[in-house]
Amino acid sequence: MIRRSKFQVCAVLLSILAWTSSGFTQDSGILEKSVTFELTQPLDAEQNFNWFMRPPSPPKGEPERASRRESGAHQAMWEPLFVLDRETGELEGWLAEKIEANAAMDEWTLTLRDGIEWSDDEAFDAGDVIHTVKMALLDDTLSALEATEMRSALKPGSSVVDGKVVHNGIEQDGDLTVIFKLRKPDPRFALKHFGGAMFGSFLIMPEHKWPSTKTDKHGREFFEPPVSQFVWQDPIGTGPYELESYDMSKVVWKRRTKWWGVGEELGGMYDPTELPEPEKLIWQPLADEMASKTLLVNNELDAARAYSRETFLAARSANPAIVGWSDPVPPLNPGSGPATGPAPSPVDAGLAWAEPCTRQLEINTKVEPWNDPRMRKVLSLLIDRKKLAEIGYGGTTTPARTMFYETGAMTPVIEAVAEDFGLPEQANIAEAERLLSEVGYSKTAGVYHRNDKPLTAAITVNDSVPTDKKAVDELKAQLSAAGLETVLQSVSNADYWGRDIPTGDYALAYGWLSCGSVVEPYTSMARYRKSTAIKNPLGARTFNNTGRWDSEASAAFEATLDEIAALPVRDAAIPDLVAKAYKHIDEDTPFIPLVQTPRIVPFNTTNWTGWPSAATGGVPMYTSGDAHLMVHRLKKR
Repeated sequence: MIRRSKFQVCAVLLSILAWTSSGFTQDSGILEKSVTFELTQPLDAEQNFNWFMRPPSPPKGEPERASRRESGAHQAMWEPLFVLDRETGELEGWLAEKIEANAAMDEWTLTLRDGIEWSDDEAFDAGDVIHTVKMALLDDTLSALEATEMRSALKPGSSVVDGKVVHNGIEQDGDLTVIFKLRKPDPRFALKHFGGAMFGSFLIMPEHKWPSTKTDKHGREFFEPPVSQFVWQDPIGTGPYELESYDMSKVVWKRRTKWWGVGEELGGMYDPTELPEPEKLIWQPLADEMASKTLLVNNELDAARAYSRETFLAARSANPAIVGWSDPVPPLNPGSGPATGPAPSPVDAGLAWAEPCTRQLEINTKVEPWNDPRMRKVLSLLIDRKKLAEIGYGGTTTPARTMFYETGAMTPVIEAVAEDFGLPEQANIAEAERLLSEVGYSKTAGVYHRNDKPLTAAITVNDSVPTDKKAVDELKAQLSAAGLETVLQSVSNADYWGRDIPTGDYALAYGWLSCGSVVEPYTSMARYRKSTAIKNPLGARTFNNTGRWDSEASAAFEATLDEIAALPVRDAAIPDLVAKAYKHIDEDTPFIPLVQTPRIVPFNTTNWTGWPSAATGGVPMYTSGDAHLMVHRLKKR
């Protein structure tokens, strides 16, 4: 059973491109009652909140538009069924009370909270869940990851019983109960689809506002109009905010006069039983980090994008009301301009929050010389992770001990792995030189050669992630100093994800492809199955095992992974099994974990306090539905 205990949030932010957009100004009275969040992508010209589909592709040369839910829709209006406590690994009920699996783990029963209403006073119930899931099941053109994942998880097909279409994958049992019937047992079904742990949570929509179903002469249901073509300009939700206005400069959400959660005991770390204090929430697209910094310093922005260390220090120096993850809230300084006060504390590793995507060096195991596991081990031995954290990220992060994101719920697994296979902080040049000699390399004029050919390390780099630039430069410096001809191949975000990574068109790449696990280890480990490499040889497209690791060690790794897959998420046997599987990663080195990924997310405390911090907990990335927790904690200064 997945229980309710305390609220915490887990969210993840993958790197997003910035785009130029016009700003806006407001009088100080409005600003003091509202909270402004930054959007790093432009808004689409069309007002459409059909979250199942992305906005149309922009003209060539322009960045992708923001998704139809991240401009406040699923942070203010639509609420999650559950939120994830990343310290305990438990799902905490929000719109739902609980979700439980049967003994075989191929059926999951969801129980909704009673008394919830949409903003138009219609009841929120099991019919809404059924209808939303059916939209994902019946329309395979829906592009949202959550829809495709749900479609692949549930039993396909339907039948007609007593003149009514019955779907094999989902069943309603009364007003508050829904049963999900899976194609195969999955202990992680609830976490994957409703936890928002990594890539999002399946959002439930109001049945009475979306297209309805019709039945053809063969008894098959379809939606009219097709869900993929549905334009939803006037959305509603169950949350405490509703849409006030939308244009390409900003999206404004105003606080409702009533909300179902008022007076409810939701439990948890804090109990949002009242309407949140901000009267309005605003999502504003900004051009770049500098445009963001200008507004933040001038108290016209409350929550900004992730900043580089240098930009954050400059912003905090100009306005000490700006805080990072570990900063205490400064004393209140009245006035509309930048705050004045004592010099901020020195930067340390606590300044940045670690996001759930460990930075690592991806390796194409099919490309010489990296097809030799000894050479992959050489790369790992030559890297000083401590210096990479200190120089590459300004001391705002820590070296990675394993492939995993380090959070409370992952501690037993990480400790089990690190006991025998933990990565060293510093380089081991002597052992690397021994292996290089064993493979047949020798140094000439400071560069390793074999058969008169220099040892070259060509590293593909995504140029849309400026916070990684110094780290990549430091990595190049370390490998070059060790005797490798190191070349950085900078590519666009579109080419990195659209061409090089999925097809395996790289030798080495600076990336984060172990992303996935937040409170359990299986999700990240499952990305390196041998079967994936066999099904997707070089040139085919996949985002799992892109380095095509398919050795005997990978087969043994996958066999142990299958044992883990069958166990409940919190089973006591999992840490030891993970260590058993990790032995093969340690031996074969199919990729090289480097550092925990730091994110310096600045907040302005001039008007609002209660932001997530090292002292109070929470997660500072406000792009997911878990931002509801952040908003409920904000207090007016």
